Amino acid sequence: MVECVEVNECAKGCRGAENTIRHGLNSQRCYYLSICLRYEMLCGTNEYAAAHVKNKSRGYCELALDFSRLDYGKIRYGSAQKLKNYGSHVGERPFIPFSYDDGACKQPNLALLMPAFRVHAWDAASGRLELDFNDTITQGRIVALQNYVLAAVVEHQRTWLGRTDITVESAAEIFQPFIQHGRFVIYLPNSEQKKQIWINDGKEWGLSTEALVEGAVVRPVIKLQGLCFILNGGGRMKFRIQHQSVTIFVKN
Repeated sequence: MVECVEVNECAKGCRGAENTIRHGLNSQRCYYLSICLRYEMLCGTNEYAAAHVKNKSRGYCELALDFSRLDYGKIRYGSAQKLKNYGSHVGERPFIPFSYDDGACKQPNLALLMPAFRVHAWDAASGRLELDFNDTITQGRIVALQNYVLAAVVEHQRTWLGRTDITVESAAEIFQPFIQHGRFVIYLPNSEQKKQIWINDGKEWGLSTEALVEGAVVRPVIKLQGLCFILNGGGRMKFRIQHQSVTIFVKN
């Protein structure tokens, strides 16, 4: 565990933006990062909130686990759900929600503070953010997470999908991975969506994505919500880890 800031309210306990952002961007000791954007209070326990950030305007609170501390065995899978269709060409969408249980802290979703990446490309129209790896360790851990999920699909396929024919190899063929062409790919709200993402450029919080230029060093916070399966006509299936980009720290 790291030594944490003991506070009851962000307004009283925050040691200043410089210290807060330094924790968010650079601290490799950070275990949980409490991102306070709505209520002027510390979200989570002192034991886990290694750092926190605050914005004066109303947002929300989120508790994120440092990706380097992720234990795949503590990921929990909920009961299969059916999501609503979002297009005439798409069939039913089974969804398996994630949660995370490490005993002391339970998350209904799995929010992760990712390591530092460099921006390769940002497409505002699609919301696609391509990030270059700074080290092979992070890339290996993401691959390991994906392999863990593939194994879970094979193990639980009868319960989740009513099937018994899926192998790890066939699951990999229909899986949309985070790593594409050697880069980490996540999605932010695009220019046509009403949802927005909080971004900190090292000075202040804002909603502008102008800081996401090629070469910029960023640490995203992403929420892994669960496994989303898309069944098209003819029984064809694809699936992915459904995620939401919560916050991005940009290092100047």
